[in-house]
Amino acid sequence: MGRIIAISGGDLDSTRSINRYAINMLKTGTKQVLYIGTASMETAKDRDDFCAEFERLGCEVKTLELITQQHEENYIDGLLAWADIIYVGGGDTIFLRNVWKEYGIDNRLREIYQKDSAILMGISAGAICMFECGITDSELAHRQRGLSFGWADQMLGIAAGGFCPHFEERTEEFDELIDLKRVNIHAMESNSAYVYENGEIRYLKCKPDVKAYFYRYEDNIRYVKEELELIQV
Repeated sequence: MGRIIAISGGDLDSTRSINRYAINMLKTGTKQVLYIGTASMETAKDRDDFCAEFERLGCEVKTLELITQQHEENYIDGLLAWADIIYVGGGDTIFLRNVWKEYGIDNRLREIYQKDSAILMGISAGAICMFECGITDSELAHRQRGLSFGWADQMLGIAAGGFCPHFEERTEEFDELIDLKRVNIHAMESNSAYVYENGEIRYLKCKPDVKAYFYRYEDNIRYVKEELELIQV
């Protein structure tokens, strides 16, 4: 199986140590990073800031635009095959899902995971997409029962269960949301990350006071909450 790093939130400065951690996980001698900014509507500033940051970390960076540019399938396949790390930026989770399904990116990323040909990495919406579902502020999801947040379904499903990024911002509605879905879910504050490698799950944090939790739905009756042990990086 492959490798996943799902970052709950933060910015390029605060998550730099997690980004370094990902680079150190590489099995190849190269440091080739592909940025996919679909969720942020391929905002130029997000793209340029990302490229500058990972170039400072010694990486060669390319980007895949699906909205603002048109590409032949062979070109897309070539970029995905080139990458050692595929990094998915944050933004609108449901918009990302819909665009990816149109271009078949979802199936391509599942295949990359199965082959373990690149680390799949993402932040916020880019982290939710690794799981089966997640709690999102996407406009298309958050109108359920008048809540500020909602569920994004039909994600990649590489990691089991759900994912709630920015948990510190979503605690007031979290219990009501998980009662709507009743699925095992990671609820992680910003500046923490879920990591899967070689059959092992571990959890990282890049700030000292960050918390993260796993909510397990038990016996089809209730949730059991477990605080996760986070490794400082």
